[in-house]
Amino acid sequence: SFANNQNNIAWGPGVGEIVGRHTIIPISDTSKDLYGNFRKNCPNGSGYSVQLGNENAGAEAEALFYTYNIPSNVTNFKILYHFAIVFQAPPTITHHIIGEKPRFQARVINVTDNIVISCVSFDFYSTYGLPGFQISPKSTASDTIIYKDWTPETLDLAEYAGKTIRLEFISSDCTRGGHFGYAYVDVGSNCNNVFEGTTKCSGNNSLT
Repeated sequence: SFANNQNNIAWGPGVGEIVGRHTIIPISDTSKDLYGNFRKNCPNGSGYSVQLGNENAGAEAEALFYTYNIPSNVTNFKILYHFAIVFQAPPTITHHIIGEKPRFQARVINVTDNIVISCVSFDFYSTYGLPGFQISPKSTASDTIIYKDWTPETLDLAEYAGKTIRLEFISSDCTRGGHFGYAYVDVGSNCNNVFEGTTKCSGNNSLT
């Protein structure tokens, strides 16, 4: 719903996967997104990616939560995740307020102290000219689709040693019900305190 200039989400009872709205994509799946033509499974990810939402509108919203207990004795704790986004961009003629548009949020919550860690959280609304977004070749004169290809993000959470933190990924459609928004997420993980990536900049001969 839309109130106080914001896209407000009310979660239904219970938790769990909803078929068609929470889709687990294994590494064996080589299919590509219809609008962005990028692989649905992150090429540099953990092996399993998740698609949140779909190309059906209807003012729906989906979420994926990861909770971590950071050991109190660590001095290095990083989390690497990748995300990709596809938005149907409401035409200007419909006069959508920014908060009514399709949206994707990635938030980090300090659960122990009930605080949003704002410096590592971000919020995208579907709008023209977003940095890093491209216009899909599937767009038409009356229906513009924009997308952001797989993008890495690293969170340095060492200062939260001894705390419980939660990663929240939330996708939502236009609040009017006429435009869709969905995203892909891949959170890297292993069994030590450092989450390692597999990409490196040209010219670098090592990475951690």
